[in-house]
Amino acid sequence: SRQSLPELNVLQRTFSTNLVVVGVTTNSEADVQQMKEPKPEFVSAMDAKGKLSAAAGVTSVPCVLLLDRKGDVLYQGHPAALTGKRLEHLFSAASARQ
Repeated sequence: SRQSLPELNVLQRTFSTNLVVVGVTTNSEADVQQMKEPKPEFVSAMDAKGKLSAAAGVTSVPCVLLLDRKGDVLYQGHPAALTGKRLEHLFSAASARQ
C-alpha cells in the first residue's frame, strides 16, 4: 500500500545494515514508475500474477514478511506493527539463534 511507503523508507534507512526492504507489487512496472510521492527508496519487484503473495499466504495488503538470512520467517503481518524497538528485538533474537 502506498500509505506504508514512508514508514518502509524510514526502516530501510534506519536499519540498512541489518535490513533490506523489497517491495512486491501486483502493479505493472509502468504503474510503479508513474507513482507520485511518496516514492519507494528500496527495491521493487513485480508479481503480476500474485504467485509470491499466494505462496507466502498473504491475505491482506500491505503485508510484511521479515526473513532472517536462512529464510526463516521472523515476522509476517502489517508494517505498522514493525516499530524500531520491535525490529531491534527481532534482529537480536535472530542473531542469538545463529
